[in-house]
Amino acid sequence: MQRMRPHPQNPEKCFYDNFTFGAKGSESDADLDGLGGKEWLHEGKERQFFTYGERLTNRRIADQDLSIVVGQQLGLGSRGFIGVTLAKQEHRVQRFHEVIDQYLEFTS
Repeated sequence: MQRMRPHPQNPEKCFYDNFTFGAKGSESDADLDGLGGKEWLHEGKERQFFTYGERLTNRRIADQDLSIVVGQQLGLGSRGFIGVTLAKQEHRVQRFHEVIDQYLEFTS
């Protein structure tokens, strides 16, 4: 699961969260090449923090998605930007992330 959260003080920055979930023992059944191979299974449970561009996330899809973000951020800051239009599916995804944020605030 991927999500981007705004930086609380700097609108030019964001936090990118990349969660990878898997059932214990499922690695033998799954095609993990698209996720960067089986290495992610052994990265541990510790959160990792780094600045974009310092290193790859070792997850091909996530790295491709992140490479697009730079151009998107430039567009959001342009004079021609007047607002975001979300598709029907994106509204559901946005609500999903709002619920996750509320849960995390409640449990911390």
